[in-house]
Amino acid sequence: MEQYDKRRDYVQKFTSLAIAFLLYVPLRRGELVALKFDDIDGHRLYLTDSYSHGTKSLTGRLKDIEGWRTMDVVPPALEIIEKIRQERIRLGMPTDGCIFTVNEKYASLYSALGKSINKGRCIHL
Repeated sequence: MEQYDKRRDYVQKFTSLAIAFLLYVPLRRGELVALKFDDIDGHRLYLTDSYSHGTKSLTGRLKDIEGWRTMDVVPPALEIIEKIRQERIRLGMPTDGCIFTVNEKYASLYSALGKSINKGRCIHL
């Protein structure tokens, strides 16, 4: 039970940070779920993957015709990424995979984002 509570707390914290990140970087929900630390190079974001709720897996491409896209990332969004990186290090979690997911549980984050955004829940950072 204690391990479940910790995991739930991580999901809630990372979900709040993910929503804050969306205020600065316009991503689709599946793109955000699949976003990896390696997708960010300086102030550029290189999106090549998305999470599909229908297949419950990463798709390996985006909905765009090209299957990928790039965009600039503003400093406040980079600060959120760095905050997550430091929190992952502190918790002994990997920093070489997806940024906002916990233990590669993509569906947990996808659902939490949908519930938080659709119901307009308050975010506590």
